Amino acid sequence: RANAASLGLPEDVIRRLEAIPPDHDGPGRRSLLLTAMEAGLIRFRGHGAHCMLESTYSWVEILRGAAPFLEAHLGPYMHVRIHDLVRQEELSAPWWVIQHTLEINHPEELQPLVEPCQVRKPRVSRVNPAISAENAAPGAIVATAEEVMEQALRNHPGLTPEEFREMSRSLGF
Repeated sequence: RANAASLGLPEDVIRRLEAIPPDHDGPGRRSLLLTAMEAGLIRFRGHGAHCMLESTYSWVEILRGAAPFLEAHLGPYMHVRIHDLVRQEELSAPWWVIQHTLEINHPEELQPLVEPCQVRKPRVSRVNPAISAENAAPGAIVATAEEVMEQALRNHPGLTPEEFREMSRSLGF
């Protein structure tokens, strides 16, 4: 709560974040990240010679919001990837190229470098309608889309069916 409040998140967003059960790499984590990003946060990850920025905002908004941080911490040859989770677009370019467009106040000149994202699909066994939960191979997941949504709504009390569907679409499921 204190961390969220220190970032200036509104009380209703803090309550939504608190309602999400924590898990390391499951739907709770994804829901937590998306809720925080929808409130204006940008996720930054460093990966050696490149870094990744992710949010639910457009790549231009992400870039403008993160520019002071990037300016302070990146060298000219650091490769930057900016991932718009809603539109599934990604800008990928060296920092010096991006920095130049910001200096002349024309980030839209980077549009030719924007490509559709390569969405990672979940590692789930294909569901064979002839296989039931009783005779499925060990580790296979047998569930309908409705069952998955019902489970997600049980795990995340503040999540609505519409939000679940939108989140699923934005993640490419």
